[in-house]
Amino acid sequence: GKDKPYFYTDPLRMELDNDLGSASKRMKRAARFKDDSSPAPSRRKPLSLSSLNEKLMNDSGGSWEDKEGIDWEQMHIVGTCQKLEKPYLRLTEAPEAHKVRPIEVLRKSLKMVRDHWINKSDYRYACDQLKSIRQDLTVQGIRDAFTVQVYETHARVALEKGDYTEFNQCQSQLKMLYAEVGGDNRREFTAYRILYYMYTQEVTDILSALSSLTAEDKKDECIDHVVRLRTAWSQGNYFRFFKLYSAAPKMCGYLIDWFIERERKRALTSIIKAYRPGLPVEYVQTALSCSPADWGKLTAPFGLAYTDTSQKTLDCKTSMAALPLGTK
Repeated sequence: GKDKPYFYTDPLRMELDNDLGSASKRMKRAARFKDDSSPAPSRRKPLSLSSLNEKLMNDSGGSWEDKEGIDWEQMHIVGTCQKLEKPYLRLTEAPEAHKVRPIEVLRKSLKMVRDHWINKSDYRYACDQLKSIRQDLTVQGIRDAFTVQVYETHARVALEKGDYTEFNQCQSQLKMLYAEVGGDNRREFTAYRILYYMYTQEVTDILSALSSLTAEDKKDECIDHVVRLRTAWSQGNYFRFFKLYSAAPKMCGYLIDWFIERERKRALTSIIKAYRPGLPVEYVQTALSCSPADWGKLTAPFGLAYTDTSQKTLDCKTSMAALPLGTK
């Protein structure tokens, strides 16, 4: 039979709490986290810390990794902490070496967090520990292949759990890291970034990302898929869009799930306007790549009309009264 869409769980059946803990899902997670190798970090010359405490104390929110005016890469802190587990705490003062873990400890910490996530699926713990690892890398100015690996790991875990904020922070950093140090998964995460822009409907960012793709990039499985998906999306070709959704590679389905209901509402609106007098519900469900359960959840708020009491045929003409379906 046809393999399920790649990664941890089936993006067409997002019952995460049930899916995450099974043995087969643990094996799929483990397959994603195989390569812990990366070169030694580069070091930079020291930076004056005279105003660092003030900048940290005056934190007004946002990502500390992008804190304006703090050049972490020049601080030359070399951590001495040997703890594998360390809770994430927002910095309010200049970091001290004995509170920061060196890279050899961070490698072990990342493996520990991965193993814990694969076996326990405890997102609160995994997110806290991964943010702590990211922080220790940042304050030491380490931006290398291992840093890429950490952000990719956190991005994947956030994707699986549907944490938009952490995923966006990770993908933003990955975009810069790939430009600086490269990475074998650059094309995969470029596809994820384009899908994220589709979720946020940032058309300018989508066009910018697409224009930067090379001919070699477009041969990649994920890039090829997202280019075709975006074309169908921009053309309003819902039948092709949902067909591509059903065949989403790797973790693309997780990102599409973030805006799939919006697109289903748009497609259903087009169907109701286009067909007279009615249409078999089974056909509509197939066109929208929608299970009966998802169909019930999608249509429940709108009071659509049917031509029969068994609700097997959608009465498109009468259902016009339910429009608009709220697609934003």
